Amino acid sequence: IYILTGKEFLCYDGETVKTVSEDAYIPTILISRNPTGGGTLYEGVNLINPKRKESFLGNATDKVYQLSANKIDSVNKVEVLGTNGETTEVTDYTADLTTGKITFTKAYEPAVPGQDNVFITYTKTVEGYADRINNCTISDLYGVGGSNRVFLSGNPDYKAYDWYSDIFKPNYFPDLNYSIVGTSDTAIMGYQRLGKYQMIIKEDNQQDSTVFQRWGMSDADGNVTFSVEQGIAGIGAISKHCFGILADEPLFLSRQGIQAITSNNIVAERTMRNRSFFVDSYLTTEEGLENAVACEWNGFYILCVNGVAYV
Repeated sequence: IYILTGKEFLCYDGETVKTVSEDAYIPTILISRNPTGGGTLYEGVNLINPKRKESFLGNATDKVYQLSANKIDSVNKVEVLGTNGETTEVTDYTADLTTGKITFTKAYEPAVPGQDNVFITYTKTVEGYADRINNCTISDLYGVGGSNRVFLSGNPDYKAYDWYSDIFKPNYFPDLNYSIVGTSDTAIMGYQRLGKYQMIIKEDNQQDSTVFQRWGMSDADGNVTFSVEQGIAGIGAISKHCFGILADEPLFLSRQGIQAITSNNIVAERTMRNRSFFVDSYLTTEEGLENAVACEWNGFYILCVNGVAYV
């Protein structure tokens, strides 16, 4: 179970609770890198964990290996691929954390020509990276071919931003996996699914779009990209806790009452319909609607605020 508190991103495995960063995926950011530099970009830096790995192709002469980052925090592990096809951790090196240079006592020639044989894992903290995820308050599961990625938003410092994880890796949020949805001064309030689309609902805005839709595509190499299309300016959400689905119809709470998204043609009129007409004279006058909560239960959508339940 993954839990967002607004300050921490936690994971519960049935016995213990810990931060997701404690067991986060460590990406290999560069491969085929020469000791002096270069290489091919492979994976993005993980926002929720400062550790990263670089994969080098050694040679018979070079003993000094230059990391792609300087002013690093620490070197966590250095491994060398042997002739038996297995990696072994080595300690015959010194590390200059300021310059990001690793100096070995000997050169490491690859056991298999052309195959990376030196792997260096190190820590480089980027201020503010972890808080982009830790301060999120809303989530959704969505992806190409299934609900296989985690989308997070609700960070008050990045109102219009959302971030998405790597496929089947809720503990890995690459630093380039993000979108800015609409104008930066209006917040994303929640998500809904409508067919193959992910609907993104923002807060009330009298001038700009409040509903956006996202869809994903994969190329022949399996690389996935997500596109976002904006709809017309309309009704926005007032509470982050009133998103629900009733009889396959996505619902959310606005200042004008409970709204249903009835079409994925978000550039057309009447994309949303009111579903609480008979109680709106009471519901819309309630104070603190931003604190309302709702859920679907036994075929009913139940919304609670100020000690009152609207069904």
